[in-house]
Amino acid sequence: MGHDGSKGLWTPIVSRRTLLVSLATAAILLSPFWIAHLIWRLAPIRELDLLVVDYTVPTHSYSHHRGLFWLLNHLRIYPPGAREEWDVEKNYVGYKPGKQGDTRRISQIELKRYQWVYLSDTYGVYDIDLVKSPGEKLAMQIRPKLLFGGLTLQDAEALSDFVGAGGNLILEFNVFTGTARDPARKLAEKLVGMRWTGWAGRMVDELRDKTITPRWLPELYRANYPNRAFPKGPALFLVHSDGRLVVLHGETLEATSPSLSMTKEGRAILSGAYASPPYFGWFAIMEPQKGVEILAEITLPAERHWRQSYLKASVPLTFPLVTRLRDKRTTRIYIAADIANLEETPRHYQLAGLPLLQAAVNRRRDIISNRPAYWQFYVPVVGKLLRNASSIRD
Repeated sequence: MGHDGSKGLWTPIVSRRTLLVSLATAAILLSPFWIAHLIWRLAPIRELDLLVVDYTVPTHSYSHHRGLFWLLNHLRIYPPGAREEWDVEKNYVGYKPGKQGDTRRISQIELKRYQWVYLSDTYGVYDIDLVKSPGEKLAMQIRPKLLFGGLTLQDAEALSDFVGAGGNLILEFNVFTGTARDPARKLAEKLVGMRWTGWAGRMVDELRDKTITPRWLPELYRANYPNRAFPKGPALFLVHSDGRLVVLHGETLEATSPSLSMTKEGRAILSGAYASPPYFGWFAIMEPQKGVEILAEITLPAERHWRQSYLKASVPLTFPLVTRLRDKRTTRIYIAADIANLEETPRHYQLAGLPLLQAAVNRRRDIISNRPAYWQFYVPVVGKLLRNASSIRD
């Protein structure tokens, strides 16, 4: 009986000690996260009167502006007077899936209410994007119908008036490519001091994979490479608006992918830690006009037997990625690649140092992913640009 009694007294003591040890261990393990969260909380709240535009939202993934919104929230940059986080579903203008009454174009917005306009994507939404059945998608591949999107002349004129009144711009990759018509494109080009060469490109890990290769590529390949079998494996393809095509296929992703890097001028203007990650998404080959500052560049893979293909197509090995054009009143920035296109971002953004951790983790070069370019390049570069544009809230 005494034995049983002693056991009864000992058990709660052991349980309490075990609980205390467990709690202490958990506190030690979790303390870095609490410290990181506290540091994030102590950072000043900043304000930026920003309008985000995204015409390419066929689904509820909001992939073309999700990366931008995560970055704004992490940097604690909010619209004037607001304390709520940027909401990927609500806080943008463009195509609204399932809410056609809310779908609006740039030309329908009173832009003078804003200081900055950020065009994340203007390619648009096609009928094929809204079809779930693989069979229906295959049948519609020949002639997909544009439902909404493309930079119109009215949109470009609205942006021109906005800049003329002192507004600032950040334009991304396909404002000039895809569905932009010549008058609208030329006016938009003038706003950022860039000229599209007609060339755009992208990296894929398997040319014969119909889920990732553009539907028009095999036919265009046959027209440019008659009597040749459509290649397989990883490839970089460059396509011109006049129908020309250059396909460079290699053995590994790393050897076939372009890379991103800051210029000397860019490092001086935007001091910070920037890597030179591989890039696997869409990009445009642009030519800068007089007065444009080139902050970052894209470099194509420099395999010796590919240089002749670049030379023949008049494609430069290195060309502008991030540029800035300024005058006394306005700043206009252009980003020539689709770097912030992400299906998912971390659930939490309220941790100081999280981008550095993500940049260290996302370093693989042997899988197709936008994450290395996003975390190692877009976040520090565009983050610095956004911080410079914003102001600390009083």
